[in-house]
Amino acid sequence: CWAWSICWSRKNTTLHRSRAARIAATITANWPTDENGQLLRARLAEAEGDNLAAIGHWRAALAINPSWTQALTRLGRLLASRFLSGRDEPP
Repeated sequence: CWAWSICWSRKNTTLHRSRAARIAATITANWPTDENGQLLRARLAEAEGDNLAAIGHWRAALAINPSWTQALTRLGRLLASRFLSGRDEPP
């Protein structure tokens, strides 16, 4: 996603995370069938350590594009991490 590149090409600061969150909100509001809004939300959640939210956003991205390799891979990594740590999969 171009917006991810813009926001993460600089230092990973709160200011840039805030900018990325605004871009994600704009994308999801104006183009709800564009998986890039969910990508940004998932990556932001991962960066903030909120894996449950990230899992939800990756699932939402896959609802839009079920064959999206990046979403499948990152969701699988997060779910495997939860499984291997002994935590149940979220609903």
